[in-house]
Amino acid sequence: MSHKIDKRRLPKHAEAVGDAGDTTMRLSIQRICSVTDSLQRSAERRSLTARLLILLGLTLFAANAHAFCDSFHPVPELYVGDTNTASPTYDSACTQNDIQSAINAATCTYGTKIFVTREHTYTNQNLSISNKNVTLIGRGDTIKCGPVTIGVCDPVLGCPPAPTAPLVTISGTSGGSVFSIGGTSNVTLRYLDINNGNHAGGNGGGIDFEGTGSLTIDTSWVRANQANLGGAIYFGGVAGATSNELKLLPYTQILANTAGASGGGIAIAGNALLTITQPQILIEGNHADNGYGGGIAVFAGATANIGSPGAGVIKGNHAEYGGGIAAVAGSNDNEDVVLHLFTTDPSQPVAVVGNTATHSGGAIYLKPHTQAAPSIFNYALLYAWDYRIENNTAVEGAAIYADVDSSINQSLAGQVWLGNTLVAGGGFPTALGAVACTNSAVCNTINYNQTTDQTQGSIILIQDAGYLVANRFSMRGNHADHLIRIVGDNVRTELFNCLSAENTMQHELIYESGSDVPTIINSCTLANDVIGAAHVIHTESDLTLADSIIDEAGTLALDYSGNPANLVVNYVLSNDINTLPGSGTGIAVGVPTFVDPAGGDYHLKPISLGIDFAPTSSSYYVGNNTDYDGKIRNLDLPSAGNVFGAQDLGAYERQNLFRECGAADSIFCDGFDH
Repeated sequence: MSHKIDKRRLPKHAEAVGDAGDTTMRLSIQRICSVTDSLQRSAERRSLTARLLILLGLTLFAANAHAFCDSFHPVPELYVGDTNTASPTYDSACTQNDIQSAINAATCTYGTKIFVTREHTYTNQNLSISNKNVTLIGRGDTIKCGPVTIGVCDPVLGCPPAPTAPLVTISGTSGGSVFSIGGTSNVTLRYLDINNGNHAGGNGGGIDFEGTGSLTIDTSWVRANQANLGGAIYFGGVAGATSNELKLLPYTQILANTAGASGGGIAIAGNALLTITQPQILIEGNHADNGYGGGIAVFAGATANIGSPGAGVIKGNHAEYGGGIAAVAGSNDNEDVVLHLFTTDPSQPVAVVGNTATHSGGAIYLKPHTQAAPSIFNYALLYAWDYRIENNTAVEGAAIYADVDSSINQSLAGQVWLGNTLVAGGGFPTALGAVACTNSAVCNTINYNQTTDQTQGSIILIQDAGYLVANRFSMRGNHADHLIRIVGDNVRTELFNCLSAENTMQHELIYESGSDVPTIINSCTLANDVIGAAHVIHTESDLTLADSIIDEAGTLALDYSGNPANLVVNYVLSNDINTLPGSGTGIAVGVPTFVDPAGGDYHLKPISLGIDFAPTSSSYYVGNNTDYDGKIRNLDLPSAGNVFGAQDLGAYERQNLFRECGAADSIFCDGFDH
């Protein structure tokens, strides 16, 4: 697959007559422009000489401020360019002739900015940063060494526009990373194209960070690099440090990198945090064909917070396990791995799309670790709110695969918490910038995924002692043997406010083998799926089915082989009730009337049999007070007679008798047909 750089995702970043990303200089220029404008307005009170002296003083202050190394002044600046006096491109303002020399000269503990010009090309680079606080900034074409050159702004036209600058290319060589970072270091890389590093026997083809501190990638590309772990970036946080963070900022792209083992794009391990919450970030076309995590691999105690909104932050990656993301717990104590998915834009969820696993977990793969002596339980946890997991492919678990690890007498599988499940991840991650998605049509979707062989495999698979607790989600247009499959004992399975529609399954829609933990399906709509088996649901475990709709023409509702005393079915509208227990309350045979099933709209019409059907206290799930759209449950429609209560059946609660346009009062809605 060819992966082209998406230049449209890059901003025309400013270099105020010279220096990209230099916030201090830009503020100085703004102050000077403001002073100039003020001087113009008071020209009758000040002489031209006085104005020029003020501007000169401000200019000298801005330039000289960079010579200090303390907390009261801007950090020092170094300039990489042509220092050869015999060269026709000699630049007397350059402080170093090469990048490594500038890094070595950066001794200020408060940080140093290193500006890299295009006066040289930077190939065969193997740069080392240890115990440094530095920011490397690429400069644009024709921009030379030295601090910002501040001109006097025109009093009428203002300051001239800042020029644009493409990225400065820093290429690697065989046998090492382009950047190797260690010790206690805080490093920012800005406006750089880091490519063709080859650390085949080690970590981080583009960047290898193994120490304490932080690494920030800002408006940069890390592409076409190779390594054993972390084709583009390996970030290993040293134990004991209070904070080790890898952060990606807008307009950063991790493209077409390869890992011999795991982490085709990024591998993060140990006491480390990966933060991807800003927009315009892309991790695409990376490979870990013989290991875990084509896009991202999270190992042994690390946490990944991924909330970048848009068409697909994790897109088109490939691995054996976890085509998009793999989270694999470590073997030492306290080496859980945690993956958070959320969005920072209410109209656009985070998206994991178009990834492929040749074995398990097309989008996401989870693997815990357990052992008996010494007793260790290390969890692999997925907490997701406001996401899209779409168009992914695998042999098994095309969307999500929660693997199991077993020792002599104990098993542990990955845990999956989707939506607002009250307990997921300690609550909604507002502190990370998460916001609730307002467009339910595109949020919390697990759609159009498929298994490699569509006669076998599942879209979601959970194994022994795992969890699948999911609220407010849809699964549409998927192709596999089963939509959801639970394998083994002690699996907590709870599905709330869910929609399954237009999927094509060779066998049952939901298949559960094993026992010991009851399964709950509450307030769900199962409709218009193609099901190759005789039954919609097969379970050998205890089952509670309530407040739901089964509209699967020509298919029996339930194949239950558990303890009859532990089968509870109440307030269900189904095309088949012969396989449901006669002891249940509110079990009705019939076909619901949806708004527009041909167009994919499975809200109930006001005349539907499922309107105002269940008692308001029937919900098994404490706190289940909103439907899939996030709208209030138990809304009584006065003209619709209550069957047992005011709650509608299925995924959606009808909000009024008219077209649901979102208006507070139904009088403002247009039309009466819906």
